[in-house]
Amino acid sequence: MTSTLTHQKNMEIDDCLHRLAAGEMNALERLYELTSTNIYGYALSLMQNKSDAEDVMHDLYVSVYSNAALYSSRQKPLAWMLTITRNLAMAKLKEKNRSQELTDLQLQFISSEEKLSPIEKETLRQTLRILNDEERQIVVLHSLGFRHVEIAATLAMPLPTVLTKYHRALKKLRKELEK
Repeated sequence: MTSTLTHQKNMEIDDCLHRLAAGEMNALERLYELTSTNIYGYALSLMQNKSDAEDVMHDLYVSVYSNAALYSSRQKPLAWMLTITRNLAMAKLKEKNRSQELTDLQLQFISSEEKLSPIEKETLRQTLRILNDEERQIVVLHSLGFRHVEIAATLAMPLPTVLTKYHRALKKLRKELEK
């Protein structure tokens, strides 16, 4: 998996947002094709439930459609969309006031190119439970191919904080796996 989104992909997402703001409905379909995997993976990591992640994803695209004219191009269109996704997910979580376990589907995004056995999935699930929500978000976003700078922008955190939390999370995970 590529470690970052290509400049060309960012430009295409940016173009879709501008076309959508101009009223071109087919731009929404292309935007969905370009971003749905990342959006869904992130929503799933936040919601920890398939149907809630799908709801957040639906709400995101409705919001993007409604607010495309407010988007200002900074060559980081996916970061803008992920910020909206996070805000929608946090509002939904506050509304439900709950926390559920990681699903097999979430583990599939974390290890997208690897085939995990049921034992490995359960080990990963148990291990990730030791992380708090912020640490888990950072680890999941990084595993989806986002750089720390992009994660910091998405989560509205200073870069040093993201780096520290990421490295602490990795230490926790290593320590848990050594048990």
